[in-house]
Amino acid sequence: MLTHRRSGYGLGFVVNFTNPGADGFRYQHGGTNKGFKALFYGFPNRDGGAGVVVMTNGDARAIVGADNKSDEGRNLRQAIADAVVAAYGW
Repeated sequence: MLTHRRSGYGLGFVVNFTNPGADGFRYQHGGTNKGFKALFYGFPNRDGGAGVVVMTNGDARAIVGADNKSDEGRNLRQAIADAVVAAYGW
């Protein structure tokens, strides 16, 4: 499931290293249900296995810039997850 493919995905997860044994190896997955969004980062080689899940609610799309593209809160979820990763040194 965590074997890196050319696309950057394993079987269902995005993986950031080709070697799952690497110290900084991370896998992630996002999810959406009506009214909810989520982001998961997993670090199996840190602290005996570490991870963070960020869940937000709401279906409203935040308008980003004049090009009218939406990030649907993705930037917020990533910023929160990245702050947790930085705080714990993962």
